Amino acid sequence: MGKNILSFSIIFILLMAVTIGCTRSASTPTPTSSRENNIDGTIAVLGDVNGDGSVNMGDVVKLERIIRGLDQRTAGADVNNDGQINQEDAIKVEEIIQALK
Repeated sequence: MGKNILSFSIIFILLMAVTIGCTRSASTPTPTSSRENNIDGTIAVLGDVNGDGSVNMGDVVKLERIIRGLDQRTAGADVNNDGQINQEDAIKVEEIIQALK
């Protein structure tokens, strides 16, 4: 039963992310830089929460799992750099994805 709930949650998150991304205004700001410096001096792609080198819906899913306590925090999880990992970071990743299209 736990796997079914987790699968449903992931599908729901993906559907919500796509819906939110599709309804965003054309005036959503384009990111000024696709890279940022991490605290440890390494360079990460802004929005690459799962660390695979690209920004896509996999990063939104990873971020949602971090927010819900299912995965450990990653170096790129605080996308908007406000010191918190929350839904605002997921929205920022979706904006980055839209800007890349």
